[in-house]
Amino acid sequence: MFPEIDTIHFQSDGPTTQYRNKTNFWLMTHFANSFLMKEVTWNFSESGHGKSSADGIGGSVKRTADKGVAHGADIYNAVSFLEIVRYASPKVNFFEVLPSDIEVVDAVLPSKIKPVPNTMQIHQLTWSKVQSFSAGLRYLSCSTCSTSSCSHYALQPSTWNFPNHLSTSDILSFALLISIGFSRNWIHTHHVDINHISSYLADFKMLTLAQKCSMFAFSQPLRQ
Repeated sequence: MFPEIDTIHFQSDGPTTQYRNKTNFWLMTHFANSFLMKEVTWNFSESGHGKSSADGIGGSVKRTADKGVAHGADIYNAVSFLEIVRYASPKVNFFEVLPSDIEVVDAVLPSKIKPVPNTMQIHQLTWSKVQSFSAGLRYLSCSTCSTSSCSHYALQPSTWNFPNHLSTSDILSFALLISIGFSRNWIHTHHVDINHISSYLADFKMLTLAQKCSMFAFSQPLRQ
């Protein structure tokens, strides 16, 4: 989306139902790979210390919605909520998460992700393209060691190797995709990174039958 950005540092609180869990850890590493990042860290604040400017914006938006209802507006779904807050808060950017967005993420998730040891003690998760199939685990955030092996705050074990295997059906689907691609001269003209198979499959699964047929008929790539 932003090719000039190759490093991201996330900062959030650490509820296990939202951010500090194996599913979110896997998604962070997966999308870091997919978007060709160089380094990514996720930093979790201590319990009770997660307030930031984002919390202030969230509180303001909620109060705006409350005022709208108090003045007679009806909020019965996400669309009506966005209509009210976008009008009253033009300087805040709002994004609607559609069911199709959730389905895209669900499509790339492995059926089983092994538990991450010492999850509740993790306060920094690190990833780099040098070791793209593992993540560093630290009990405190360390800026000195960046995403390399940490000699200050590493947990034991200090790394987590996340699953990158594909199901049999995914392998067969990708084999079919490759074979058709070769027949249409698609593979010869577009780079396909074997490390990003699950991303290509996610894109492919979200296409309608007509789109799939059109893609191969006219040699259109899934992504450029």
